[in-house]
Order: sequence, then C-alpha cells, then structure tokens
Amino acid sequence: MKFGVNCKFDSLPGSRAQILSGPVTDRFIATELYVDPNDSVKHSPDDFSVVLVDIPKLQPRWKSIYLGGEDKPFGGVPSADVATSAGDPKQDANYIQNVTKSVGIPIWGGNFQLYHQRIPINGMDKDSVVLARTEPHLYRDTLKGFTPIDAVYKTRAAADAALKAFSIKDAYTYYLGAGNHIWPTTISDTSAPKLCEVLRQMIDLERSDAKAASHLTLELGLWALGARTPVNTAKPGTLAEASAGARGGRAGALAAELKAAGKPVRVNLGGTGEVADAINVNPVLDQQVKDIPRLIKGRAEDVAQMFESGVGR
Repeated sequence: MKFGVNCKFDSLPGSRAQILSGPVTDRFIATELYVDPNDSVKHSPDDFSVVLVDIPKLQPRWKSIYLGGEDKPFGGVPSADVATSAGDPKQDANYIQNVTKSVGIPIWGGNFQLYHQRIPINGMDKDSVVLARTEPHLYRDTLKGFTPIDAVYKTRAAADAALKAFSIKDAYTYYLGAGNHIWPTTISDTSAPKLCEVLRQMIDLERSDAKAASHLTLELGLWALGARTPVNTAKPGTLAEASAGARGGRAGALAAELKAAGKPVRVNLGGTGEVADAINVNPVLDQQVKDIPRLIKGRAEDVAQMFESGVGR
C-alpha cells in the first residue's frame, strides 16, 4: 500500500519497515514521516532502500497505518479484509474504468449501465454493471488534491473504516464492489477521468434526445467522437446534430466490426434480426420485438447521415 504526500512509500504488511518508491534524501524522508527534517532516519542493514520506521515519532496521519499492531497495518483494518496492497489500483485491468468498454442510460432519467462490451446486445445486458445516477461526481471533482491510499479492501465498509482510521482529511481508497471490480470510494475526474467524461457525454445526449439516448451507448474509446463533436463545436449542438452524431458513431462501429470479421456490411431497414449479421435501422415505435441485434434506432431517411459513402462495399 502506498502512502505519503511529498514522497511515496510502499508499506510492507506485517512489518515495521517501509520501502521507498524513489531515491530521496534522509532529510526529505524525515520531513515526510516525522515533520522534523533533522530527525534521524534508519535504514535496513540488509537493504538501504528499506527505511525502518520509528512508529511513535510518526505524523498522526501515517501512524494510523499501524493502528492495531502488526495484524492491522491498513488503517486499523485487519489484513484479512484487504484484497491487495500491491501497485496502483487504477492501473489494474479489473479497475472499473479499465473494464468498462461502453456506457448507456437505457431508461430515461435512470441509472447508468456500464458494459463489458463495446456494443452490448441490449441496454439491460446481463453482462453489465449498474452505476447509480447519483454516485459519480461528474460536475465537481471532490477528490481534487486528495491523497490516494493504494490498497484494495474487500468491502466498501472496510474501505470506509480504513479512511476513518487513517485520520487523513483528504484521502480516498479502493474496494471490491459491483461486478467484483475494483472501485474507488469516490468516483470523480481524479479517480476515473475517462469514465466520468463519457458519462457526462451520455447525459448531454440524453438531454438532447432522451428517446434516442435510451437506445445508444458511448464507448470509452475514440469511436464515440461522433457523439461528442456537436458538444465541441463553436456553437451549441442542436438536437438533430447530437442524435445523428451518436447514431453515426454507432453505425461506424458496427460496420467496422463486421468488416473486421470478414462479413459484408448490410443494412436492414425496419429490421428486427431476421437477416443474419445485418445492421438493423428501426425506429421501434409500436413493435413489441425486444433484443434486436445491431440495432440503431432511426428512420430509413436518416441512413445516408449514419453511414459513410461506400461503407457497405
């Protein structure tokens, strides 16, 4: 578990030693750990990069790491409640921002759906994770300037308990949450910038055309650029621009996916899945058909704006 503000340390669970993550002077180490730069810093006789910490002299914020003794080196939380303390959780493949391939709002005004696929089968895909609408801090980064505690706790309750025990005013940490993925205790631009950006874009699209948005997803990758373009133009994007841009981004992605698989790109107007591997453009107004594959909600007259010229060749 990393800790420290001006210089970072990697803690060694079950030990009173800390491993420095970078070369710094003893005065710098003493200032970080003990406040006074003139305090002595002891190194391990076996490895000079390991600092033997004088726990009673530690700053209160770092001393709390050792609350409860050797068995509770993670903010007073038993070691058994810690999933891992190695590395930066944000770089882990199982981190929620990394595992999410696209997002959607399948029900107008409802929660976000985080998909493990670039193009989910439908808005309520079983292989997805629900994120409460009020959970992410999308318009104010409440973690700006905060210190990350790089440990992953097995539950949200354990993570919250650790933050309280650490007695660090401005800090956040991580836990295993929905989908058994790694989540930050607070979702904001500091902890998940790419995810927050796409969630904001999804809300903008929903505000422009809620019916269209309920049948669309935005990928965390570059193909969602079509949906973002109206937002970035000199003048505000119109409802038509926002809807067409998002549909165009999805159409391009579906076409590219078919081509990559060596399949022809076919567009079935009003289709419900009866033509194998076709992209179905359907307004889905009064039909009771559900789970239409490769669906783009739209009208036949909009097809020219959805696809680039010659896309089906």
